[in-house]
Amino acid sequence: MPRTESKRKSPQDAPSRNKKSLVHKLHHTGLPYAGEGADWERVDSAVLLSLVKLVCDSGAAILLGYSRDGFCYNITILDDGEKHTEWIQSSADPTEQIDGFINQLTQVMLGDGDDAA
Repeated sequence: MPRTESKRKSPQDAPSRNKKSLVHKLHHTGLPYAGEGADWERVDSAVLLSLVKLVCDSGAAILLGYSRDGFCYNITILDDGEKHTEWIQSSADPTEQIDGFINQLTQVMLGDGDDAA
């Protein structure tokens, strides 16, 4: 059998799994644009630690991230097969918003925020 050469694709031919949006690229290049993107460095570390500790001490898991466009914070709580995602706009004060979310979680954990079944 004649040997055929395999045609390998160059990295430019392969679709990028980590392709970033134009807005994301603008946010991370420091070029001026309307609005300020989400950045976890803007969140008070003590408040963020309180959130992580509260969730983990309850036996749940927490995931932190950003929206695809980079303008929202994403807080996802995973507990017993259920998932709750909280979105926080970067235009709001993230520390204040997360502190409010901590208060809401605390009320729910104490039983003050039970759903009416």
